[in-house]
Amino acid sequence: MRASWSSLPACQRNERSARDYSAAGFSSPSLTATAAAFFGTATPNTTNRGMVINALIAKAIGTNVDITVASAANNELNALLTRIPTLSSTATVSQATKAACTAVLASAAVTLQ
Repeated sequence: MRASWSSLPACQRNERSARDYSAAGFSSPSLTATAAAFFGTATPNTTNRGMVINALIAKAIGTNVDITVASAANNELNALLTRIPTLSSTATVSQATKAACTAVLASAAVTLQ
């Protein structure tokens, strides 16, 4: 029997998260890198941003949605990943990704669809 996510101890949830990050193309060192270095600031790293943004939109909002919903989510997540390093220069990739995930899960697109 498979344990539900919420019933797992925090250490196992973090371990599973690390595996999920690796499956998405993240490597362990990149999770602890600064968000500014990984996502870029003045010159955005569109490849790294795309890995996070596209996965969040596909998994949280879905792929069979109105294109304007996906586009709006993409724009807002991109703006958030640009803003995070200005709020905390020490913010890590993991922290910025969690913030982006929280933003998607709390969005109207997820709540209303």
